[in-house]
Amino acid sequence: MVDYQFTVGEILIQPYAEAIGPFTFDLSGQLPSGDDVASVIVASYLSSLDTTANLINGIPALAANVVTVYFDYPGAGLHGIHKLTFEYTLVSGAKDEADFWSVKVEDA
Repeated sequence: MVDYQFTVGEILIQPYAEAIGPFTFDLSGQLPSGDDVASVIVASYLSSLDTTANLINGIPALAANVVTVYFDYPGAGLHGIHKLTFEYTLVSGAKDEADFWSVKVEDA
């Protein structure tokens, strides 16, 4: 089994979804004491296929170690379970990543 840093949950994205959210992801529990997130890049993957441009709407926002993401329906060709990867840089300069499983795309 793969370990993910966020509580396992599911976000369902269906046809006609556009700018659905906000969905928030708090990175605070994964940070060294006294350090904060300075920047973050969020990407999505369906198996090894990068689906970021199709699934994530706009540029995710960062405030007080919480990342806010909006989603779009990426089309029938991208149905399945997508993983979100958060690559972040801390104020101290340290870098790390966290994963969220799962964003389910389907015509339910």
